[in-house]
Amino acid sequence: MKNILILKILAWVALLFSFADMPKGYYQLLRWTVCAAAIGAIWENANSSRSEGWKTFVMFFFGAMAITFNPILPIHFDRDVWEVLDIVALIGLAASAFFRPPQ
Repeated sequence: MKNILILKILAWVALLFSFADMPKGYYQLLRWTVCAAAIGAIWENANSSRSEGWKTFVMFFFGAMAITFNPILPIHFDRDVWEVLDIVALIGLAASAFFRPPQ
């Protein structure tokens, strides 16, 4: 679980830098990092004792994030759309890393 927390924080920091004008390779690495963090959050949630309603929400949210940031079959959006998606991902990763949901 601690490794997943570190991965979430790493993805969160990488998303912060995504708002700067970075080379294309950075955004490819960002996709791998965020997708891995989303999959880690799904795995962590699946093995938790949280309520089923909460588990369903978290699975849907991070599943959508993993698909959106998928580096193998990338989805292409304009920069404006990516900025909104990055903000949503930042909020989701911060919430899952630092706040405990209802049990």
